[in-house]
Amino acid sequence: MWERAHVTPLPKTIPAHVDSLRPIALTDTFAKVADHFVAKDVLKSMMSRLDPTQYGNLKGISTSHCLIDILHTVHSHADKGTSSSTILITDFSKAFDRVDHTVAINKLLDMGVKGGHVAWIENFLSERHQRVKYKGALSDWCFTLAGTTGGAYSLGRIAAT
Repeated sequence: MWERAHVTPLPKTIPAHVDSLRPIALTDTFAKVADHFVAKDVLKSMMSRLDPTQYGNLKGISTSHCLIDILHTVHSHADKGTSSSTILITDFSKAFDRVDHTVAINKLLDMGVKGGHVAWIENFLSERHQRVKYKGALSDWCFTLAGTTGGAYSLGRIAAT
């Protein structure tokens, strides 16, 4: 039941261009509730192992936090007389659409996530199907090999971390 989603394309800009469509996955209510509780528990067990400069995919942390940290670092170097700083900022386009399920599962195991949770997440990520719903018309179901859903507490968000 949680492996299926209707995807509604919503434009990020007006007028809509095909490259700016953001897919919104409409999943089953039970799946969303289960996802929330498992994701919250998994995230709690991972927090101590995450890099403190991890700004993406965490509830309550935004790009503003990243910018504040960057400014603090640059100003600290300037105060110490360091004449230069190198900054590398990366933003992956369509990151949730590109999550490799095998890589995500292996990362969770490396982070010390419990076996039962990993099995649940692996089931959540595998055998996913979706179809597009647009202006009342539905496409055929298609199997997805990569990618995941996103949300405040979401297994997809954790897998993308």
